[in-house]
Amino acid sequence: MVKLFQTGPALSQTPGAMPPSHQLASPAPAPTSPRLTEALNLALLADSQKSDATKKETARTVTLFIQAFGDKPVHEITGRVAGEFRDLRFSLPTSYAKGKQEMDLNAEVERAQEFDLPTLSG
Repeated sequence: MVKLFQTGPALSQTPGAMPPSHQLASPAPAPTSPRLTEALNLALLADSQKSDATKKETARTVTLFIQAFGDKPVHEITGRVAGEFRDLRFSLPTSYAKGKQEMDLNAEVERAQEFDLPTLSG
């Protein structure tokens, strides 16, 4: 006689029990992602094919992002975060791009609104 089922306590008698074939493996640890400044250095600044102007403008944009959101791991920079950064940049006064950028970004946005200054969004 051939046994078709496992003998012993039934799975239904053990609360929450699953047959071994249905158990999930432990999730793999999430891969670490470089911080934005590290990614900038690895991907752009070290690239001899990129012009100095491209490197300078990209580094400047990354600096603005870090002022606003911090030096986040790249995997945390979602479309939502990028959209918030875009909105923030477009709300800055045009004079911000020409100055030393010593003021806080949010303070500059408030100043642009308060004094009805022209913004980067036009």
